[in-house]
Amino acid sequence: MALLRELAEPIPYRQRQEFLSTVAQELANRPQRGAGVVFDVAREVQRGFVVEARWTPPERETSGAPRLARGRAPFTR
Repeated sequence: MALLRELAEPIPYRQRQEFLSTVAQELANRPQRGAGVVFDVAREVQRGFVVEARWTPPERETSGAPRLARGRAPFTR
């Protein structure tokens, strides 16, 4: 599952469940299963989602408030 989570990172948050479902469907159609097959299928499916994601504007998973680094004062001149 960690492998699938890692491969889902570049996919927009709202499409990650669809990505995981598509990988599961593709794996169900394969006669052999194993770590190598899971990676190959997930990577192949990921390519479609990442290419599609490049053409959509990025989304924010946060509130949109600016972040400040911990322990550092904001940069001023």
